[in-house]
Amino acid sequence: MEEKKVGRYWWALLIIIAIVAYNIYDYIKVNQNKKKSYLVEESARINKDCPITVDQYTKLDSTNFVQDPIGIHYFYTVSVDKDSVAKDIESIKSGIMRASQNNVDTAPSMQWTRDQSASLTHHYRDRKGVDIFDFTIKPTK
Repeated sequence: MEEKKVGRYWWALLIIIAIVAYNIYDYIKVNQNKKKSYLVEESARINKDCPITVDQYTKLDSTNFVQDPIGIHYFYTVSVDKDSVAKDIESIKSGIMRASQNNVDTAPSMQWTRDQSASLTHHYRDRKGVDIFDFTIKPTK
């Protein structure tokens, strides 16, 4: 008689564990879908305004949502030839990376990036379409 009670408790415990596990899974899945939806919308919103002049040399051509790792890719054209900046590429890249990381970590307009823990990949090419460099950043704060 005692064994039947213990057996019932185990089954009840297993059912409760299964329900809790399903709810956790469902919660994670819903949050992932919300993140994806937001980033798809953000990319589309930015693309509506493209091309966007960033500075006298740089133009943002387009963005693209990517799922793995979740984030947005930015595609820029720089109004120079790669050959003319070849010796300075690493210092230029380093400066842009620092400024971009600071912007993602501190700018109020980039709060969505911090909230979503999204990666942002920047692709730079010259006016002839030759790849100059690319890099990826993630919020650190």
